[in-house]
Amino acid sequence: PEPEPEPEPEPSPKPRPHRDAHPKVNLVSGVLVRLFGSATLGPQLLVVDGLPKAFAAGLGHGAAAVRRTTTSVLLRLLGGPRAAEVAALTAGPELLPALTARLLDEEVGIASEAADAILKAAAVLPAEKLAPIFTALYEVRADDATMDIRVAEAAARAAALSDGHFAAAQAAHALERLFGLLSSGDILLRLNALEALEHLVGCRAAVHYLFSAGHVSALL
Repeated sequence: PEPEPEPEPEPSPKPRPHRDAHPKVNLVSGVLVRLFGSATLGPQLLVVDGLPKAFAAGLGHGAAAVRRTTTSVLLRLLGGPRAAEVAALTAGPELLPALTARLLDEEVGIASEAADAILKAAAVLPAEKLAPIFTALYEVRADDATMDIRVAEAAARAAALSDGHFAAAQAAHALERLFGLLSSGDILLRLNALEALEHLVGCRAAVHYLFSAGHVSALL
């Protein structure tokens, strides 16, 4: 007798759509943004004691949903009508380390929004208030090359905003990571570093430095 055909394997179950571990965080996010944007409540909320600490706690929370929401709220506030006040809070000693640490987040989306928040904060701060941001970027310690690229690109984007931003980045040695990656023995790392370096091309002071310091000739 002919052997019976083997039964076809059952199709693997379709992956369930991602469900936020904290379903209320998006609602809370929207409420917070509206409260901070209020003409009457906004200014009062921004001077509440413990506000930077609360944001820092959210950024460092063990649940990705909370970290994501906190980063998103901060980013939206930095693009709102009180961006200057929020940027000043962001550059403070309690909140800034927590934000730069999110550049190393295991979730790429959170890391990306953290980089955008750093860029927006740097864009509205006066030149004399930029040092903490670039110092914090210099002090971030990444465990692998992929994270190094993230931090290097964040520093390059902020440094390229103006000649003053570039000067502040140089004073804090925030671009040393990027320049070091340009001479990496790993071709992929060098390519990623070159992509990050492109951000500096729009800044006159940065272009002058790249030529005078020999970084351009080293690439040829």
